[in-house]
Amino acid sequence: MDFPGFARQLKALNCNSTEFFMTSKRYTEEFKIEAVKQVTERGYSVAEVAERLDTTTLGLNAWMKRYGEPNPSQV
Repeated sequence: MDFPGFARQLKALNCNSTEFFMTSKRYTEEFKIEAVKQVTERGYSVAEVAERLDTTTLGLNAWMKRYGEPNPSQV
């Protein structure tokens, strides 16, 4: 699959596609749970925690779905 302009954007960022796709970070389950607690227990926003921990809001929201407090309707 070819995305128009994608190669041009990678070139502008001075990286190749292998570098782009191979740089995702892996986090331990303990790290994810602690990140979720910063939002659910300490009151920080998802954006604040994600930026501080050098991750994405998308990833942190996924962790919250998995490790966060159960929704009362799910209990």
